[in-house]
Formats: sequence, structure tokens, C-alpha cells
Amino acid sequence: MVEPSSLNQPILSERFESYPDVQVRTCDEVALQHFAALPVDVLKLDVEGHELEVLQGANSVLERCSAVQFEFGRCNIDTRTFFRDFFQFFAARGFQLYRISPLGPIRLAGYREHLESYMTCNFIAVAQR
Repeated sequence: MVEPSSLNQPILSERFESYPDVQVRTCDEVALQHFAALPVDVLKLDVEGHELEVLQGANSVLERCSAVQFEFGRCNIDTRTFFRDFFQFFAARGFQLYRISPLGPIRLAGYREHLESYMTCNFIAVAQR
């Protein structure tokens, strides 16, 4: 049996037979419990396609966060999220997006459809405060 590494059934790969029960809490709830008012230098996310959901539960963390590193790739097909969703989310909160490349960060001046590539790629959103 293949063990699940995500909260949802993959669309493009092997199906999971069962899921363990997990407790789900928002990023803000965890932050309030463990590091209430401390600044957040970098929020690093790797939650198998659920990054946007985590971000939606991280409003107070994002207000004191300098940067967010996240992946966008195959798992976003399973969760039906588009890169456009990330671009709009971060733009509304004053973050600039960059694609992380072997040559360094590449600034994304604006959203373009070619960014909807589901080959896993890493991005960083930097607060523009």
C-alpha cells in the first residue's frame, strides 16, 4: 500500500487506499500558541499543493513576515489551484514574487499564463514594506 503524503487523492498518480486521521490547524493558530508576536523572517511551505490554503489561514503571520517560500507543481493539479491564485493573493498583500532559479531569483513583473506550468518550481514572495 502506498502511504499518502497529501490530504487529497492524487489525480495523476497512484491512488491511496486509506488516509490516517490528522488534526488541521491554521498557521495563525500555531503561531499564536508558539511564537505570538515574534517577527517571521521566512515562512517556508511544503504542504503538497495546499500552500494557498495554509496562506489563507496565516493573515497575522503574513503581516509580520518578510518572505514566503513555496512550491508550485504537480500537487496543485490535485488541489485545483492555479499560479494566478498565488499571484493575486500575494499582490493583494504587498508581496513581490520571484521564481527561484539556479542563477538566482527571477522577478515576476506580472502574471502571465505561461507561469501555469506544473513542473515543480520554487518561488519566493518578498514583502514590499
